[in-house]
Order: sequence, then structure tokens, then C-alpha cells
Amino acid sequence: MQAAKELLKTIAGTYFGDFLPPLARFASKDAQIWAFEPNPESYHCARVTIEINQLGNVHFMNAGLGERSELLDFVTTHDGVALGGASHIVRHQAGAISVSANDSRPVQVVTIDDIVPADRPVSIVQLDVEDHEQYALTGALQTIRRSRPILILETLPEAGWIEQNLTPLGYRQEAKVPHNFILTCG
Repeated sequence: MQAAKELLKTIAGTYFGDFLPPLARFASKDAQIWAFEPNPESYHCARVTIEINQLGNVHFMNAGLGERSELLDFVTTHDGVALGGASHIVRHQAGAISVSANDSRPVQVVTIDDIVPADRPVSIVQLDVEDHEQYALTGALQTIRRSRPILILETLPEAGWIEQNLTPLGYRQEAKVPHNFILTCG
């Protein structure tokens, strides 16, 4: 396997994409980045960032990550105030919550296992998905088992979930860098 193919990253919670240019430019020649952003405004901003920086190695989707492909509610405002980076997925079928139409919208949720090709090793999974990390990781377990990537998580899953799914693979918390937990394997 070529070393270049090993530098593949998946990123969720792209926000406006400010970190995509350095990641894409400093990745090895054949490396690819899969990025996901469910917020329509943030998605638009990140899409512009990708285009003006001509980042051809970034695959970008207007979607959230979860444990399965489905349509869920995505809360973008509270009392008329935009939540920006604090926008979040609500764990039930789209349209089931009792908030005003301005507060939420349906969002497509996909899984890393369904989107990232199975023949591409993944070296890093970074998730900043507002307490939805456990669900996004559940939808990436095949990829995690196959590639044993570094996990950079804003929020740790429940201890029991980690013990059942990551500990048997050799994962442990390596560090906490300001607002992110870094888990490594082996």
C-alpha cells in the first residue's frame, strides 16, 4: 500500500472551512479529505473556501454524520438567534420536534462507512459535531476497525460505548488539546 493513500482524513463539523486549505495543501500528493457540514450557511461558506483555494482533494457534503443514513432535525436557531457552530442534530426523525419552523430543518445524515471507499485507509477522523460524536463514530466502526485512525473528538462518547467499541481495538486517550480529546490505537 502506498504511503500517500494512508493520509486520508474525514472531518465533520467543517464550519466555514478555515482549516481545509492547510490540511489539503500539506497532505501527501494522493491524499483525500472527506468533509461534512450540515448547516446550510456554514456549508456555503466552506464551499466558497474550497473553491477559492482550488482544493481538488476535498470531497465535501452538505450532510451530518450519524450511525445510519437518515433524515433528522437540525437546529440552527434559538429564539430567532443563529446558533452558528453550536447548531446541532436532534436524535429523532425529521419533523418530530415541537419547535418553530425557524428553529430547525431536516438534514441528511450519512455514515463514514457508506461514504468513504472501503479501499481507502483513513489516518484521522476529526469530529466536532456538538455531542453527536458517539453516533458519528458508530457509523464509522467498519472504517475504524479497518484503518485504526487517530480520533480527534470534541466530545467523548459514553464510557460504556468506548469500552465496548474502541478499547478492544487498543484505543486509549492520548491527550486533551484545548477542546479536543485525542485517542490513538496501539
